[in-house]
Amino acid sequence: MRILILHIDLEDSGCICNWLEGIAECSLFSDVNDLVDAYNASSADIIVFQADTNISYFYQYAQVIREEPVGFRGPLLLVHNSSQDVSLATIYNSGVTESFCLSEAEPFQNFVKRFITNQRKIDATILLVEDSVTQRKVIKRLLQDAYFTILEAGDVKSAWQLFESNSVDLVLTDIVLEGAATGANLVSTIRRSSGEQADTPIIAMSGFSDSARVVELFALGVDEYISKPLQQEELLARVRRLIRAYSDHRELRRTNAAMSQFISRLSHECRNQINIVLGVSRMLIRGGGLSERQMEQARVVERAGVGQLSLFNDILDYTKFIYEGLVLNESLTDIPELVAEVVSLFEYQANEKGLTIESEIASPLSTPCVVDRQKLFQVMINLMGNAIKFTEIGVVKIKASISDDGQLLRLSVKDSGPGIAEEELSLLFQAFKQTGAGLNAKVGTGLGLVICKQFAEIMGGEIKVSSVLGKGAQFLLQIPVRYE
Repeated sequence: MRILILHIDLEDSGCICNWLEGIAECSLFSDVNDLVDAYNASSADIIVFQADTNISYFYQYAQVIREEPVGFRGPLLLVHNSSQDVSLATIYNSGVTESFCLSEAEPFQNFVKRFITNQRKIDATILLVEDSVTQRKVIKRLLQDAYFTILEAGDVKSAWQLFESNSVDLVLTDIVLEGAATGANLVSTIRRSSGEQADTPIIAMSGFSDSARVVELFALGVDEYISKPLQQEELLARVRRLIRAYSDHRELRRTNAAMSQFISRLSHECRNQINIVLGVSRMLIRGGGLSERQMEQARVVERAGVGQLSLFNDILDYTKFIYEGLVLNESLTDIPELVAEVVSLFEYQANEKGLTIESEIASPLSTPCVVDRQKLFQVMINLMGNAIKFTEIGVVKIKASISDDGQLLRLSVKDSGPGIAEEELSLLFQAFKQTGAGLNAKVGTGLGLVICKQFAEIMGGEIKVSSVLGKGAQFLLQIPVRYE
């Protein structure tokens, strides 16, 4: 990395060189003609103007550097005395990329370091698709000079063969190609492929002047569009940016997969141990022979185990959704049977608290319907669990019905608990957020209702809540339903 510095009227001409020590090689000049000669002789990556006094003449120097025959296209930086009146509009219109005060050493260094990082060699393979042999040679030479490995093709068929048989980091394709297939066909084929290669970044090249045609390309899945005739610096900048972004995205996805696998294994192992504790505590409770004090201690162990099991279930479901995403898995489901199963799971807990569980099933639901049974079951378990947990006296009611047009399944859980303050309703579906009642209960993660909302949306529906403080709450799940 080579930086040329033009300094005039400076008390400390080595200021910028000191900033760049250990970062880049720099050369100092006090005359703009000497700097131009040095650039013409061996080029440069960054040019810096530095002055303590009047900087107005640097605007003229900037134009000299930017215009032909010099034609410098890299960053042109201005470092000036902060007491000077510097018009940013004037600076940028003259061709200066960025300006810094003499007191801004760290921002200047950060800019240079970031530029150096972006210019480093990238080990990547680019598939270049261009039917013009002359243009293909020019673009190939440009990309090879930037240390990219190039695969080249002149038509869609040969391009697709190269794409399928090689690991490609970016596709650079002309849109108007000879033959029946166009670059748009190649884009569409890539986006319909499977696995990671379907996400390969694509830059389209064309001379389209119609913005609607360009918009169509983005709709097909193009990531960037460059107009012909190509600007070499623009092409390289876009290529580097996309390849780095794709590399970061791919690495993040792999990290997420590894993290998801780790959390899944950890949660499963913990759940196995908790289930053992729950099993033993329930055997002791139901087996009898315990003193009143021992029975209470066994119930404490059971309640703690139930809380911990719920915690791990929530974490497992949430991380699976975040890291892997979830898919719909529909099957023919008997809704009355599903509701009865959910109720049976909470009967013991409700009896322990002196609560009554009521269920109401609308007659049209006697016919099995097609839904994602597992997700529906988990939402119902979550809603019933919350209702039982926060209700100390009265009734918890679960109701299943069908909308008038027969298109929506409606499941509601209503309790006679403390209710939810209006200002806290917005917290219910936010991860790790809890209402006042939830915090006072000192149980849960604040993930249960977040998971319910995500499951509802995956099933194509929604979940709503209504509540009056001191009079209980009602949660309503609505999802599309169909019959076979």
